[in-house]
Amino acid sequence: MSTVLLRRDGGIAHLTLNRPEAGNAIDPTLAADLARAATDVAADPAVRCVLLTGAGRLFCAGGDVGGMAAAGEDAPRFLRDLADTLHGAVVTMATMTKPLVVAVNGPAAGAGLSLALLGDVVIASRSAHFTAAYTGIGLSPDGGMSWLLPRLIGLRRAQAMILTNARLGADEAERIGLVTRTVDDAALMMSVLSRPDRRDGMSLPALEVNWKALEKSPRKLRIGLMLDAGSGQKVEKDVREIAVKAAKAFESAGAVITEIDGILTPEMLEGLDNFWRARTWDELSKLSEADRGKTLPYILNWAEAGAKLSGVDVVRGFNQTMAIRAAAAKLFCEVDYVISPVSPVVNFPAEFASPLNDPAKPFEHICFTVPWNMSENPALSINGGYDKKGFPIGVQIIGRRFDDIGVLGMGKAFEGLRGPQKPWPTPPKK
Repeated sequence: MSTVLLRRDGGIAHLTLNRPEAGNAIDPTLAADLARAATDVAADPAVRCVLLTGAGRLFCAGGDVGGMAAAGEDAPRFLRDLADTLHGAVVTMATMTKPLVVAVNGPAAGAGLSLALLGDVVIASRSAHFTAAYTGIGLSPDGGMSWLLPRLIGLRRAQAMILTNARLGADEAERIGLVTRTVDDAALMMSVLSRPDRRDGMSLPALEVNWKALEKSPRKLRIGLMLDAGSGQKVEKDVREIAVKAAKAFESAGAVITEIDGILTPEMLEGLDNFWRARTWDELSKLSEADRGKTLPYILNWAEAGAKLSGVDVVRGFNQTMAIRAAAAKLFCEVDYVISPVSPVVNFPAEFASPLNDPAKPFEHICFTVPWNMSENPALSINGGYDKKGFPIGVQIIGRRFDDIGVLGMGKAFEGLRGPQKPWPTPPKK
């Protein structure tokens, strides 16, 4: 797996530092992956903006100190090679002819702080804090810090921050100009990703939303508890219990809970399946036989059936989107928000392409989430509890169309109601 994930979304390139188990610490592999990804997006004329963030709790813990220590007598060469590779990435991002937005999703230290300073726009979550960290291990700043930091916050502040290892919280960093703005963690990305795009035929007019206004009381709100999607895979006992527990938590805060039926019918699910099979086969059929052969067999098997569908079948399938929208609109005439499971199952084998691993039944597991994707209702997934083995189980909170801020507010309220959280599961050590 790459230590830097690159995803293109229209004109935006998303770069994600991807060593969450190590705090996204920069080792030679991550430095090289970042340099390659930066070169890629900088040279791509279709990319109009680059967004850099980190996976997991930290933005970036800086250089991989464990790797430095393990280098032993070869540490000077290790450090030089690591810094040279990282500086290649830094120079590329600093000089590319497109804006860089850095979303600092957690603590940034050492070279992680240097990466944060690179942004033309820097947005920090409330959990973020900033530390130079170099004097703690007897090193001098790298990654462009000694040049960028004084120009952003002033020479004296920069000297104090570097020499004393002072830690700056997100609010203080905003006050002195280190970051552009701060927002709550759950809404960190929204102020960037929700902007309109004039090239998008479905883009909505610009709307200034106060993404900080997340305080919301559940008192007297009408919340529907959806334990059966109406179609799809059967809900496991542990999943059901966690959704009920979440509803009771909201009820204890004054919400009015009513159990409701799901809106997804077998016809809707089958129709979406038909439409997406045909659309995917159209894309795959344009590839050369060699390239098409690289497709995951499960996906190829599923998509090939789309070639046998009639035009009427495909249009009927697409029209199920309209049926889902109508059902969702009717539902939200009666409730303010909906609580449901995210997935009907806790987990499934990593080797499977889907929980049932059956191309003939590809969407049964998304029965609780696909309605809101089709109806464009805002929905969030948040951990609601755990099974007996410690696996997290998600709860979904759905709101009316365009009530994104309300859904985030309900998510924040649930964070205060759900109780203590356990450490996130980690992959078994090899």
